[in-house]
Amino acid sequence: MISGTELNRAIIAAAKDVGLAIEQVSVEITGDCDYQPPPHDESLSNRHHRVDWDEFAEFAFAFCTTAGCSDPWIAFEAYHGHVSEKTHIYQVRQFFLRNDSWDVVQNKVAGPANWSYVDREIFTAINRWLLASQRKGVVQILRWSPELMAARLDSEPWRRWLRDASNPPASARLAAWRSAMNAGPSPLRDAYPTIPANVLNRGNEEFSQKMMALRTRLLRANRGCNGAHCYPLHRLVEHLGVSLDFNFGQTEERYGRVSA
Repeated sequence: MISGTELNRAIIAAAKDVGLAIEQVSVEITGDCDYQPPPHDESLSNRHHRVDWDEFAEFAFAFCTTAGCSDPWIAFEAYHGHVSEKTHIYQVRQFFLRNDSWDVVQNKVAGPANWSYVDREIFTAINRWLLASQRKGVVQILRWSPELMAARLDSEPWRRWLRDASNPPASARLAAWRSAMNAGPSPLRDAYPTIPANVLNRGNEEFSQKMMALRTRLLRANRGCNGAHCYPLHRLVEHLGVSLDFNFGQTEERYGRVSA
């Protein structure tokens, strides 16, 4: 498992609770601009791997072709599993909800809440790469089953956040709206409140620019790999058996019907 992320720090804490032996993976990138991995837990074994930038970029292109993903940071995460013989736990854990009640042109709330569950192709890129390469790995660990997704939506922190974010004041502006959208509760910090809330080290500015340039090259090589599917939340909660006692966009015929 990759070191330094919030998810994997929680996994480390859980593994220690049950006495499970795990190995961390740290990847250092050398070349024109260096990338140093985030700190790892010194009490556990750690596999440190050093790779040249050109070699990593070559891997990213192969990953993009196989998995249909132009995000080099996702490729970087996949590379951590690539250099380990063990079953790798990947840190991709997106559970992304979007409220489409905001008018971006007029910069104001346009109507009642209208939530969608967003599933982007990059969220499952590592799944496709694992299948194609016949490697073992654990991806999307927090939404592995309908029960896990239902438990999150049905929890009190998520109910409270959804209720508040569904009812912004009419005077709200973009900054406040985005802040409310980004304030979704973390089930990891709820379970292990002492873990740091940091994420994957993005390196220095020069390295970030290099990754952005690589993303542009990957997009040009495979332009059809950034699709997204928006699934209405009211259908998802019905499917999961979750009941929410506030308006979150249950109206299916908001734009009327189109006759065949």
